[in-house]
Amino acid sequence: MSAGRPAPRCYVARHGRLTPAQKRALETLGPRYLLAPPSGAPLDPASVFGHPGPLLVEIGSGNGGFLIAQARAHPERPHLGVEIYPPGLGHSLLEIARHGLENVRLLAEDAALVVETLLPPACVERLVVLFPDPWPKKRHHKRRLFRRPGFPEALARVLVPGGRLFVLTDAADYAAEARTLLPAPVWEPTTFEEDLLADARSTPFALKAQRRVQSLTALAFRRREA
Repeated sequence: MSAGRPAPRCYVARHGRLTPAQKRALETLGPRYLLAPPSGAPLDPASVFGHPGPLLVEIGSGNGGFLIAQARAHPERPHLGVEIYPPGLGHSLLEIARHGLENVRLLAEDAALVVETLLPPACVERLVVLFPDPWPKKRHHKRRLFRRPGFPEALARVLVPGGRLFVLTDAADYAAEARTLLPAPVWEPTTFEEDLLADARSTPFALKAQRRVQSLTALAFRRREA
C-alpha cells in the first residue's frame, strides 16, 4: 500500500428503508443510547456506562438480536454495538427501550476505526464479530476485516489481558484465513463460550445462513497475558 493511501473499506454502506417506528426511535431514543463519535480523545467507557467494567463489543450488531440477548443475560456488563445500517440501529433502539436496558449503547461508525482509534487500551473483555463480510471474490479479499493492515494488533490493544475474540462465519475460507492472521505469540485458540454461541446461532442472519450452508465455523481466541 502506498504511503498516504487509505486502507480499503471493509464494509458495504447499506441504507435501506426505515420504518416509521425505527425513524422515531432514532429521533427520540438516539440521543440517549446512540453515542456521538468522540473527537480528539478515545471513548471513555466509564463515563458512558457509569462504571469502569470491561466491555462486550459487537462489531456489526445488525438488528441487535445478539447484543440485546447478551445485555439481558448480563446486566452487570456494559455492552457496545457498532453498526452503520440505519434500520438496524432503529430496530436495536426499539429493543433496548422495550427491555428497559441501561447497559447497552450503540455507535454508528466504521468498526475498524472504532477498534483502531476510538476505543482506549484494555477496555474490552469480549469482542464479537458475527458473519463479517467475506468478500468472496479474490480481488476483494484485501477488504476483509482481518486483512486490514494493523487491525489484529489493534484488537490486541483494546482487549484486556486474557480477553477473548469470537468470530462466527459461514465462509470456510474466511475462517481459515482469520486463523493465520492472528499470530500465536499474541493469540491462543480457545473455546466459544456456550451462552455466546447459543445467542450467536439464534439471530435471524445465523438461522438463514444455517439453511444455506451445512455448517458454520466458530472461532475463539484468547489474548495472551503479557
